Amino acid sequence: MADDRRLILLVDDLRIFLKIEQDLLEENGCEVITAFSALEALEKTREYMPDLVLLDLYMPDMDGAECCRLIKRDPDLKKVKVVIITSKSIAKDRMRCFDAGCDGFISKISTHTQILVEIERALSHKGSRPAVIRDTLDVSFHEPAGPRCSGVGLDLGIDRMFVATDKRVERHRILQLEFGIPGFERRVRLKGEVIGVAKPSSEVSLVRGFHVRFVDPGASTLDLISEYLQEEKREAASWRPT
Repeated sequence: MADDRRLILLVDDLRIFLKIEQDLLEENGCEVITAFSALEALEKTREYMPDLVLLDLYMPDMDGAECCRLIKRDPDLKKVKVVIITSKSIAKDRMRCFDAGCDGFISKISTHTQILVEIERALSHKGSRPAVIRDTLDVSFHEPAGPRCSGVGLDLGIDRMFVATDKRVERHRILQLEFGIPGFERRVRLKGEVIGVAKPSSEVSLVRGFHVRFVDPGASTLDLISEYLQEEKREAASWRPT
């Protein structure tokens, strides 16, 4: 590549989805090459060595999970990041993709922000387990008396989280936050202080958003977040590639 933009190989046998995804990535500073089948994807991965392969799960010649497995088992390709896209966001597909060694999983019904979040997480992840074992959260937020806005929450901790959103916010603002946690009926409602703002850059991040620290959350809210984090930790610890 002649510049520092990330090179992404986009693979889908349906040209309409390929075009939508290509436009999104190029608008956010990525260089994109395309393939229309899993076999073509393998050839282009070897030829171009992209930073990431964005791979449709359901294709006629070979499914995305098996293509991912072949990439990850090739000594020359195994460090290439692979994110798999499927139209069916179900646990069985999710685990099949993880077992194939993928670095991320996206549903085709995801918002543009969610897609960019998962790509960014895969590209920045350094560990041996896929970062997307951690859930993304649907978050709403607003300033007092201000309009309600939406975002995607990730990297939830006991006292903070990152919210990916196109809404511009300033540091030190106090926001009202609300989000649901997978597996728990009660929604979390609390205040948070914006402690940092992220701006998208092809060299650093694809995602705009802000880091928020929770302000005086109640004991029941802390217990709920703590229980979720413990369950997530156990799930991550039990995951093993096949």
